[in-house]
Amino acid sequence: MSIQTALIGTMLVLAILITGIVGTVGVVNINRSVIREAQSRVDHDLEGALTLYDLGIRTKSQQIESEVASRRWSGSVFVQADSGTARR
Repeated sequence: MSIQTALIGTMLVLAILITGIVGTVGVVNINRSVIREAQSRVDHDLEGALTLYDLGIRTKSQQIESEVASRRWSGSVFVQADSGTARR
């Protein structure tokens, strides 16, 4: 084998090795980036859902408080404060 053939073979092996390393690093970085972006979107969506849930709970709580405040206790029944009708 001549020196020229050995050098070309060595260069070819090095080129393939470097390409493989660069490709692997690129794939790993892309995967990390995609996972990070997906997690960010999920976190954002969950924050929005939690906000809507909290708003719904708060609205229902206010409705219940308003309903309870509009009634008064009369012995064993609640009486509607404005109409005088009894409800158990």
